[in-house]
Amino acid sequence: GRRPALAPVQAASKIQRWYRSRKRRRRFLDMLHRAMARKKFLHDRRRVARRIDSNVHEVAEMRRRLVQPSGARLVERWQETREEVAASKVQALWRSVRRRRAMVRQVGRQERERAARRLQSFVRRRRQHEREDQLRQQVIDHPCWRPVDADKLLRHEEEVVRRRSQFVSLYRNKTELERKQLKEEMGQKAAALYQDFASNATQAHEEILHILMERERIRQMIQALDGRGWSRPLPYGVCSARLIRDAEEKHQQRKAATGRAVDIGGLPPAPLAADAGTAVAVESRSEEEEADVLLLGLESALGYDFRLAGER
Repeated sequence: GRRPALAPVQAASKIQRWYRSRKRRRRFLDMLHRAMARKKFLHDRRRVARRIDSNVHEVAEMRRRLVQPSGARLVERWQETREEVAASKVQALWRSVRRRRAMVRQVGRQERERAARRLQSFVRRRRQHEREDQLRQQVIDHPCWRPVDADKLLRHEEEVVRRRSQFVSLYRNKTELERKQLKEEMGQKAAALYQDFASNATQAHEEILHILMERERIRQMIQALDGRGWSRPLPYGVCSARLIRDAEEKHQQRKAATGRAVDIGGLPPAPLAADAGTAVAVESRSEEEEADVLLLGLESALGYDFRLAGER
């Protein structure tokens, strides 16, 4: 609701208090402005006084030197000395500014490097996690680590029963001495087979795991190469080590050939480069081998020798 109306005396007291507070604030601000103006006036006055005092001392020093023999030369040297001192002060100030800027740049570079290391560690952890997922999938796909199903056990049981029946029928038709020899041969064969299985089981598991990893890598490369071109380049992290070595070798050959051409005064035209024996590599080794195989196939199919005249 509305506030009750004040009495005339209370209203007058409230107005007086407000007016006095406004006047006190105005007097305080006026006093503050006068103090600030006084401080500025004294600062300017001291600065002018110091300048005048410095000029007076300079004039006195010049007068004292001028009354001496070769006074003009002494004054000139004194002036040069003062200018050198002033220049050294300015240079020291500029060096300090440059040091501060270099420090700021170094701190910024360190911050960027720290951020880059953080991003790299994040990417490495992410790739390690993806690698663990791939290994887990390969473990799941590993045939030796899968649980044996009932159908496979039944088929294995049937195979064992069939071989046992064959062995029993063969064993019954033997004499006592032949049975003894057959038992010894079967025991030696079983021991040799078990020894071979125990010695090669770990290597077979590793080879199967390696084949699974290669299959996963090839599947990723096929997915990465699907529909790629100049407009859609390959993604990072998907390539073959053999292709990388060939590409680096050809890149070094191109750089060497280009450097030799630049050293002699620029890139020569193609005929001159061929005459001079400067071969610029444009294909990888695997591409050259594939091209040679294809060319030999064409030669055998067409009965024509595609070699150059100097190579025949």
